Amino acid sequence: MAQLEALGAPASVLESATIDPAPASQDCLVWEENWQAVSVFLSLRTQWRMHVGMAGAIYQGLDYGAVEAVLRLQRVPRQYWPALLDDLLVMEAAALPLLNDGS
Repeated sequence: MAQLEALGAPASVLESATIDPAPASQDCLVWEENWQAVSVFLSLRTQWRMHVGMAGAIYQGLDYGAVEAVLRLQRVPRQYWPALLDDLLVMEAAALPLLNDGS
């Protein structure tokens, strides 16, 4: 509010201004059976393939070579890799529109 006043905002703006309550929590519930997939996905947070052009940066998808490296480093038994990859593909598909601003 003080910043609006300092900028000389009119009374109508000051009256309609609201103070945002505490920021929303970024915590979310992860079911136990999904925890390993979420852990791998979070470990891949910097491993996205991107295309940068005149329109800006566009996320294309995860670097699948990095997926294998993370699975190895986290010592995930090989028998679980196919199911984890399926889970990662679902999360990747959900993340891409958000990363690309809904486009």
